[in-house]
Amino acid sequence: MIPYYSPNLEILTILKSIFVYKSDQKIIDFYKKYSGKKYILITNSCRTSLYLSYIAYKKNGEVITSPLTCKVAIAPILESKNKPHYIDINPNILNMDEDNISSSINKNTIAIQVIHFGGIACDIKKIYDIAKRHNLLMIEDCAQGFGAEHKGIKAGTVGDICCFSMIKNAHGIGGGILATNDKKIYETARRELSKYGSSSIVLTLYRTIRNILGTRREIGFYNYLYNSLLKGRGKKRNYKSIAKNINKPNFLDLKINYLQLNKTDKFNELRHVIGEEFTKKLQFLGLMKNYHFKDKRKNSYTKFYIHSENYSSKDDIGKLNQLGIEARHLEHKYNCYYQDKLASSEDLKYYHQIHDSLISLPLYEKMDDKIQNEIISALKRL
Repeated sequence: MIPYYSPNLEILTILKSIFVYKSDQKIIDFYKKYSGKKYILITNSCRTSLYLSYIAYKKNGEVITSPLTCKVAIAPILESKNKPHYIDINPNILNMDEDNISSSINKNTIAIQVIHFGGIACDIKKIYDIAKRHNLLMIEDCAQGFGAEHKGIKAGTVGDICCFSMIKNAHGIGGGILATNDKKIYETARRELSKYGSSSIVLTLYRTIRNILGTRREIGFYNYLYNSLLKGRGKKRNYKSIAKNINKPNFLDLKINYLQLNKTDKFNELRHVIGEEFTKKLQFLGLMKNYHFKDKRKNSYTKFYIHSENYSSKDDIGKLNQLGIEARHLEHKYNCYYQDKLASSEDLKYYHQIHDSLISLPLYEKMDDKIQNEIISALKRL
């Protein structure tokens, strides 16, 4: 099995965590420096950070965003009693097309939620200028954007509010970040979060064991144990309500997350190099139609998405998994190989064209030429 992702968590990191002090403040300092924002709130997920952002903004209406994303990214808009207003995507980079934003703004529009899909940064400066021209809130959803850049500007440094995941390519075991310069929004979100308790140590131990096993999944025994853990946990998780799943990371979450953050520069650079190399191979062979290197983007490749008219998401993702390639679609829950469309509007030409031909392939820091060639061989068999 070629795993989809590696958490890069080692037992040595757990031992080192014993000697880490004031990890919460160190995480806050890290994201202050990264985002350039004055106020940092640590939450239990990027989804929670987005939800608290809308609750703290205290306005309701339409939020302009991309339909090509997982349901989790849209849930905070819906649960905060707002309505997503989907605009079409750019078929090369798979983010929402900035040129479609202005014409989509109406009297009900309150915000733009920018999603840096797959770790490919949007033109955030251009979007921010549009938002300010129309007096709209701009929220950057950086769950997949951490480490990505556009024209030298890092994702998560421009928006009025920037929300991050401390999992994915931050390699933590659970947590999120809300970063802003707006003290009122920060204080309101902080008060709301204070109503909730800390996450369970049992859950932290589960995630720690899972991520240690996940780091060694190329070994069959570890892969079996990893999938057994995911299967058991998947039956208990509640995906329906953000508010019912809010908590604050506990002391062990924070210690491990801080140590993992110190690895991100190295790992993100590796992912960038591997992603660029793999993209060039797949483009040369005609196995993907997206990502044409331009506009001075530095991609973090948090997820590695490809599309082609030759692929069927519903059929081919399952086939790849049968061939030992752990591929996914938009949701990344255990054994979920396809997510239904979020939008039906006929105006979303490229979204409809790409949604059902989209595949998310494995990409992790240990991926070498041999593994890439195995994936290429499997794609050619589809």
